[in-house]
Amino acid sequence: MTGVVTRQGYGHIHRDAERQTASQTVSQAVPQTFIEKVIYLDATIAEVWLALVDPNRFGEWFRTKLDRPFRVNEYTHGTGTYPGCERLRWRAVTETLDHERLLAFTWWPAPDDVPFDESKSVGTLVEIRLRATVDGTRVIFRESGFERIADEKERATLTNVRVQGWGVQAENLRCYFFQP
Repeated sequence: MTGVVTRQGYGHIHRDAERQTASQTVSQAVPQTFIEKVIYLDATIAEVWLALVDPNRFGEWFRTKLDRPFRVNEYTHGTGTYPGCERLRWRAVTETLDHERLLAFTWWPAPDDVPFDESKSVGTLVEIRLRATVDGTRVIFRESGFERIADEKERATLTNVRVQGWGVQAENLRCYFFQP
């Protein structure tokens, strides 16, 4: 059974009353600050880590084609592969690769027809943390830095889009490990 608590102005919080399956999710979204999505996978931490850092495996579940592996302080570029999202460009600089614990990158995803100027664009920090559990791996997706977006309407819109997006990506990763 899942309980839902809503706080006005701070998005939504979902809390699992019981953890019955590996696919249950816990979500937290706080507009203007961060988004956090937690999933539990019935997979080893080593398997999940490979799904994060191998560009082909990452691309399979994240639905993007990356041009190279993640390397600290280097850019990774790519394009969306999800039907209808082929125009989306992936642009990120890897901040942290902490073996089987943390992948962190700052990114600026955008449609390919939007000119990109890093000096004028606000990137957000994505952290994907792994923690071994008794029966698998807990994955925490966290995106932060929304408070640096000066325009309130733009910040709220982007936060809402990313809340939905991380819900999709969490489900994509879950499905990557639980394909029939």
